[in-house]
Amino acid sequence: MNRLGESQEVADAIEYLLSPKSSFINGVALPLDGGPAQRLARSLGRALPLGITGAGLLLFGRRNAASDVFSLPLAAPYPLSSLARSFPGMNRGAVYSPDGRSLAYLSRRGAENYGQESRTLLVQDLKTGVERDLAPRLACLDRLHWGPAGLLISGSDGRGRAGVFRLDTDSGRLTPLYTEPAGPCRGYPAVVAASGTLYLIKQGQLWRKAPQAELEPTSMPATALASEGEQIALLHEETVTVLEEKTLMVTARHACPSCTELAWSGILLGAGPKSLVQLPGGAFPGPVAREGPISLSPGGKLLAVTLSRGNEEVWALRVRP
Repeated sequence: MNRLGESQEVADAIEYLLSPKSSFINGVALPLDGGPAQRLARSLGRALPLGITGAGLLLFGRRNAASDVFSLPLAAPYPLSSLARSFPGMNRGAVYSPDGRSLAYLSRRGAENYGQESRTLLVQDLKTGVERDLAPRLACLDRLHWGPAGLLISGSDGRGRAGVFRLDTDSGRLTPLYTEPAGPCRGYPAVVAASGTLYLIKQGQLWRKAPQAELEPTSMPATALASEGEQIALLHEETVTVLEEKTLMVTARHACPSCTELAWSGILLGAGPKSLVQLPGGAFPGPVAREGPISLSPGGKLLAVTLSRGNEEVWALRVRP
């Protein structure tokens, strides 16, 4: 019929089925769809429906975006080097292994549509450039952390459990470190300290789980965290607090304006969308515009970052005269 249905038309059909006029009907599936669906347009690309105006215009967003992982030397002239070998424009969230020989990153499969995407995990041998697709059995992979305790994945497993998982990069075995039913798809940002205690951020607060113990909250607010040896750094409201891991005693505080992420390996870094700051110390003048997590190579000489490009637009398509 080339138009949208009205609520009254649905009510009229229901009223008829409930009235004496349908007394000779003994069960029926009554389509209320206005006839076969009609194609409005082809090749819209990545489109996000926003709504229909009173004038009959369908508003939708269109997105053309790509992201990739790069290494950034923390010394002038700061030349960027592409890290991914396969699937250009589909990679993000790279982390260095503790020995600096490998790099793990998330790689998109299929189209991305405003954050909804399917991801896998690639591990690259930095000497040979060979990439392995470990394809962990998770429905959502959001963030990686690679420390002495192994490669951690924040995400969910598709069985209603979300949290933090550890992936054995040799065997591909996946072990849940902490999960909860009906948790957020992205899981929780997490690190494992030298003591073996799991620290994660949940509901804007630092939580910890010692081996063979239950998860318990601390009194420390946090939006990002990093660890080095027996210390933990927390970011909250543009302040980085450094703690002694076993006692959670504060050993230092640093201002970190506009920071959203932390990384710690040899040096402690805070990063914002367009800034990079050594703590304590000062800002780096190199090209640091980035998004998402950051990772330092052992010794802090290289920084793995994600860079994106693209644009977003709002379009209108007439759906009824």
